[in-house]
Amino acid sequence: MVGVLQKLGFRTLSAETPEQALAVAGDYQSVIDLLLVDAVMPHISGPELADRLLGSRRDMRVMFCTGVEPFAACLAFGKTCDWIKKPFTSATLAARVQKALNSRTHR
Repeated sequence: MVGVLQKLGFRTLSAETPEQALAVAGDYQSVIDLLLVDAVMPHISGPELADRLLGSRRDMRVMFCTGVEPFAACLAFGKTCDWIKKPFTSATLAARVQKALNSRTHR
């Protein structure tokens, strides 16, 4: 996903694990507009990771990437979120990310 988003002109940060994502976000001094995260991961779920990151990045949008029922991830998160269901195309990913970023500026 990172490579696809970079080719489309999006600036990205990436992490292999939830723990690494917390560290990368903690070290990053600028705004993070969107967290695109798998809903189901080992050790920390996508909703739990998003909750932890939102503690210090309240304006960040959250988009869950899921192979299961997308609404379940948003329901588990307990807050407004965006989602994309696997499998998806590069075009669908780009459109959903852009839509989430556009809605961030209109909250």
